[in-house]
Order: sequence, then structure tokens, then C-alpha cells
Amino acid sequence: MENIILTPKEFLFLCAGMGVTEVYGIIDGYKDVNLSDISTEIRLVQQSLENKGYIESDFDGNSSVCSEVIAYVATCAMCQKLIAFDSQMKSGDKTNVVYYFSNEKIVKSTRKDGNYHLSYVNAVDINDEIKEGIKLDLVDAPQQFNEVHIPQRELDKIKKMVLSNDKKTAIIAMQKYFDANFTNIILSSFEKKENFYSVVAVDFTLNDDNVKNIMFINSNIANIKMQPIVVDLKTEIEFEEIDEQTIFSLIDNNLKLVITEQTGDDTNG
Repeated sequence: MENIILTPKEFLFLCAGMGVTEVYGIIDGYKDVNLSDISTEIRLVQQSLENKGYIESDFDGNSSVCSEVIAYVATCAMCQKLIAFDSQMKSGDKTNVVYYFSNEKIVKSTRKDGNYHLSYVNAVDINDEIKEGIKLDLVDAPQQFNEVHIPQRELDKIKKMVLSNDKKTAIIAMQKYFDANFTNIILSSFEKKENFYSVVAVDFTLNDDNVKNIMFINSNIANIKMQPIVVDLKTEIEFEEIDEQTIFSLIDNNLKLVITEQTGDDTNG
């Protein structure tokens, strides 16, 4: 199969057969299902998988999941490494892509219309795919911003204020840390009026320094990098102005955690 399409419930149902209850990047489709309705939901999922041809039955009525489908899901559920690329554009467009690396195979999962589209990809193509997905607005009115730290808990409170339409209080809280222009960019990003990007690379085989990430806001005033840091055992978010060249340089560097010269390119299933 060149690709398969699974709902969140179908994905986790197949993972459960492998002893896996959660997978990075896959939402819990059963979160709001009552325990009394689980058996009914599972029957519906099984029927859906049969209709798609992902579950086959023999002449004796025994059913089993197609080996190709198992291979796709197992690569995701039991991956040793992954790369996640997410974007939220002010136009309303979203991107949610995860590349799962396992046993020299790489499965790309793209979330579209609530479903997960899975296909095999080559390692050599991933960097370019991610960069092609980053559409930066030109910074046509550049401003100079100093590096700023804000406690994670404080930022979470401010975001809740914005989402509950209490923007006036949020502005007052933000201006304890930022100037007016910086405040407007951050608050606009919470309102999805700026472009937001995130690239995360994880190597589960490493004990230390096994996660590299870059998150940044793109506006026509500045590109702002967001970086979690620990200060006095408390998590803070560091905001720092960043130029386009540095953005792509950091992405290149972070992806090297997962994509090395030894990463196989013959990964098409």
C-alpha cells in the first residue's frame, strides 16, 4: 500500500493490539467515550477497518489486520526517533506532520480533516519538505527587541485571558515584561493573527539532550523565537528576535539529532 488513512480511533485501536496506548502526535479518540459505550465503539472501528480493506477475513470467518497496515502503525507506535512539524497560519491554514523513524523505515503522518494520512518517505527529503512548509511574511517594518523571559505559568494565564476575551487585562500583564510592539505580536499570535511554527526532533534512544526544538512567531514586524528554559528550577519562556537565516540554520542543526549520515534513505516500505 502506498498510503493508508486512519481515524484517531482506528489508529489507537491498532496500537492497542501492539500493547501501545498512546503515540506522539495522535489525539485520543476515545477520551470522551463512556466506558459503557467502548465495546460498541470498537465494533464500529473494526467494521470501518474492514470496509477500508485493512482487516481481512478468511473462509473460516477469522479476521486479521493486513501486514502492510501493521507495518505502518508499528513504525509509528514503536519509533526510536521522530520529527514533528506544526504550523498555525493567520490565514487559518494548519499543518500537523510527524515523521516516525523505526528500523530504517520512516512513516510520515499528516493530519487532514481529523484523519491521519500515512505514507513512507525518504530521510533525504524531510528537511526540504519542512522548509517548503514555512511561508514567512516579509519583515517590512523591522523593530529591535531585547531578549525577554517570562514564567511559563504567567504566560499560560495571559493566554487564557486572551482566549476568554479579556485582552485588556492580558495587555496589562504582558507589559510587565514586554514593550507595546512586542506585546502586540505575542497577543496576536495567541489570537492566531500571526504565523506560528514549531519543529521538534526527538531521539528516544538517548538519555540526555534527546530533544531539540524551535518555536517561532512570524509577523511583518519581527520573527520571535520562543524557547523553554529552566531558571531556579522553574520553567520560563525566552523570547528573542531572530532572523530568517538563523531560523533555517537552527532547523538544520536540530534535525541532525534524528537525520544523520547513517540514516537510511531506502525507506519506502
